[in-house]
Amino acid sequence: MGTPAQVQGLIFNSIRTGVDIEVPKMRMQLRLNQFRAAKRAAPGAKIFTVQIRDAMVVRRSVALGLPVILVGSEAADVTDSVTSDYRKLAHELDEHEPVT
Repeated sequence: MGTPAQVQGLIFNSIRTGVDIEVPKMRMQLRLNQFRAAKRAAPGAKIFTVQIRDAMVVRRSVALGLPVILVGSEAADVTDSVTSDYRKLAHELDEHEPVT
């Protein structure tokens, strides 16, 4: 068997508006540190800064089994939406360089 996969990062998904997630973030950081020590998480693993908000389009897309980008109908100039959250996340994932 080859080398097992390691966690590279954590993403907070479906965050409701107005909810304070600082305590859950601190708990997840503690768990991530524990997983690093157990060599289940990569040394460069982190909690990604982009958070995906909760929205009706997300529930609709999950029910249909489709990506949010295909279900959402938004104007081209909208920059504050779930779709833009996913685009920001994709950019952050592209920029993340795992430590080997």
